Amino acid sequence: MTRARHGFTLLELMAVVMIMGVILLAIVPAIDNLIPGYKLDSSARGLASHIELVQGQAIATRQQYLLVYDLDERSYWIVFPEEPEAQPEEQTTEEEQPTEDQRPVDDVEHGAPPPTEEETEKPEELPSELDLANREALEPEVLPDGIEFVSVTVGEEERTTGRVVVPFTHLGDQGGHVVGVRLIDDTQTQQWVKFNPLSRSIDYSPQRPEARTLEGAKQ
Repeated sequence: MTRARHGFTLLELMAVVMIMGVILLAIVPAIDNLIPGYKLDSSARGLASHIELVQGQAIATRQQYLLVYDLDERSYWIVFPEEPEAQPEEQTTEEEQPTEDQRPVDDVEHGAPPPTEEETEKPEELPSELDLANREALEPEVLPDGIEFVSVTVGEEERTTGRVVVPFTHLGDQGGHVVGVRLIDDTQTQQWVKFNPLSRSIDYSPQRPEARTLEGAKQ
């Protein structure tokens, strides 16, 4: 009979299995080394995509959007603008002239009145945890298994735990920050994302970049 009828002998099968084992021992570690690096780069690109999206929405809608990082839960998400409160309808029978203590009301011809000194100097406050809970938001994006945040730096403040809220306004001059992610293994390989709101540029770096942006430089 031919070898095709008999098949392989036990010795030949053992040799084939040994060869396959050697090949797997050589290939599997290489694949394992490639996959974590790919996941790390993919995580950085996902962060950058959310940053670009939230700034674009803030500018397009002329409203404040937020990007929230939860460093402990390894997640981040976009928070929508606060819903405007319903204003009660006012019934007026006669056109009233403003007194010296009153500001002129808005009208089509003259537009909105100039801001008062208090309104000009009052900084825009970040929402509290309760305000965040009452605002609509996208589902949180969770970092892939084996990836964690290193830190988030906004201005001069760097955070490694807890939640970090980054505001984006319609002027496009806020939202500059630096965020880093790393592998949870012996290598601790890092990837950093730096966003400059004025130039709308995103830079990637394997090392921690300088946190200063054009937003901070103008202050």
